[in-house]
Order: sequence, then C-alpha cells, then structure tokens
Amino acid sequence: AQSLLAQSLEQALALGNLRDLVTTHNLLAELYRAKGDFPKAFEHKSTELLLFDSLKKKETAYTVAEMEARYDAAMKDKELAKKQLTISRQSSALVRKNQWIAGIVIGFGLIVVLIFIQGRSLRHKQKIKNEQLKLLEQQQKNVEMKFILDGAEKERIRLSREIHDSIMVQFSVVKMNLSIYAGSNVPGLTPQ
Repeated sequence: AQSLLAQSLEQALALGNLRDLVTTHNLLAELYRAKGDFPKAFEHKSTELLLFDSLKKKETAYTVAEMEARYDAAMKDKELAKKQLTISRQSSALVRKNQWIAGIVIGFGLIVVLIFIQGRSLRHKQKIKNEQLKLLEQQQKNVEMKFILDGAEKERIRLSREIHDSIMVQFSVVKMNLSIYAGSNVPGLTPQ
C-alpha cells in the first residue's frame, strides 16, 4: 500500500491536484501511524493539514471570487434594469408628449376646418341674401314698371277720353252751330 500511495503522491504532485495530495498524505499518515512510525505519520499529517489549509484557502478564494462575480453581475443587472426603467419612462413620457402634440394639432386642424366651413357657410348665406336682395330689387323695379305702365295706360286712356270727349263735344258744338247756321241762312253757308 505504501508503494501505491507513493505513486499516487507523485502523480498528484505532477498534476498539481491538491485534493488528491491531501487525501494521499492523510492515507500515508494513517499507514505510518498503524506501523508505529509516528515521526513519519506526524510529517504526513502536518503536510496534509498544510495542504488542506491551502486547499480550503483556494476553495474559499474561488467561492469568494465566484460570489463577487455574481454580485458584480447582479449589480450590473440592477444598473441595466434601472437604465431600462429610465428608458421606458422616458419613452412613455415621449409617447404621451407626442399624443398631446398630435391631439393639439388635430384639434387645431379641426378648428381651422370648422372656421373654413363656417366662413364658407356665411359666404353662401351672404350670397343667398344678396341674390334675394337682387330679386327683391328686381321685383320692386317690376312693380314700379307696372305702376308706371299702368299710370301711362291710364294717362293714355284719360287722354284718349279727353281727346275723344272734347273733340266730340267740339264736333257736336260745330254740328249744332252748323245746324243753327244752316237754319238761319247765313251767307256763305249752303245747306246740303
């Protein structure tokens, strides 16, 4: 067993495997203690303890380094999450801002369209009123023309009656005068 343990010790030294060295020194210390060679057992036990302490320090350092790496990774993840949260908040604030701007632009556009439609409606109403006024003026002119024509017609009728009546009266007067003259034998007038 001693020769096998010596070979195992050489291989562990060659490979630099601390765990196998600790185990091999422990087995050698037990072997020499069982043989009664206490100084060699003490030597191997001391070496085992030194190597075990070194192994534990390395394992502890590895564990600490691993924990530090995990902590650093967690802190980086935390910072990344904070940055993503900040970006998300800024993005949502930007979206809200854009929505407000879009709403204001749409509202302003609607107001402009309504003003345009209202102005167009007012112009149309004004045009209709102007047309109605022109129509009323035309109707008034037509009525005036009718009154003028009626007045002229009445004047013609009056004049024609007056002419007719006055001429007829004059003719009657002339005829009466003629019959008076015809009956009175006025020289120069001969009855027919």
